Amino acid sequence: MTYYGNAPVLAFAGDSRTRQMRDEFVHYLTGQDTDPLTNGMPTDDTVYKAHEARSDFYPAHGVSVRFSWSPYIDQGKNSMSSFLQETEASVLPRPSLLVIGCGVWSVRDCAKQNHNQSDCANDYKRAFSSMLPLMELLSNTTDIIWLPQAFVNEAQLRRYGDTREGVSNANLEMYNIAVKNVLDAAPNHTIKYWHSAWQTSARLNDTGFDASFRQNRQAPNHEFVTQLAGVVQSINHQA
Repeated sequence: MTYYGNAPVLAFAGDSRTRQMRDEFVHYLTGQDTDPLTNGMPTDDTVYKAHEARSDFYPAHGVSVRFSWSPYIDQGKNSMSSFLQETEASVLPRPSLLVIGCGVWSVRDCAKQNHNQSDCANDYKRAFSSMLPLMELLSNTTDIIWLPQAFVNEAQLRRYGDTREGVSNANLEMYNIAVKNVLDAAPNHTIKYWHSAWQTSARLNDTGFDASFRQNRQAPNHEFVTQLAGVVQSINHQA
């Protein structure tokens, strides 16, 4: 990975939905849609590795964009907790803005193991609560946005058989409520919960085989990427 001086770093960490936020921001910067789930193009694994960390510098905009594949809060080396610990300890430039979110893999695993989703949501809540101090520590230097689980089109998912794996709007919202309850119990926290994400995804109402957005991307999350662009501009002016 290559980093460039004091260029602001925008980081994304999470599952496929979070990766698509990265791809959409790159689309906003460059005009190039690199997301194979929406552009309909074959994936070149030597260029686009979906489940792998990546960092790119965009000189025309003076910003570095990073992504870390972290589909779980606290399971294994690719967990979000591990990512936060590594970011806090790293000598590399801290992100100016970090967008993080995961949960759908936990929902699926719970269903595959025939566990009760309410029990799994409570486990998820405990894991998020344990991770919150790490987020707060990093937020001393980095603005952190939590991306909640997004609305899915259940009729489309049924065609792929994914509803048998627990991915339903009721279950996803249960996990979102678990996070909100933890944050509500910590009134002085500095984490920004992206409340409009659920409404935005419900408006798009388009879900692919892995609960990601498909081709019907009606300038998706345009308000969000505009906010990110504003953050980059303000940071550049301060540098």
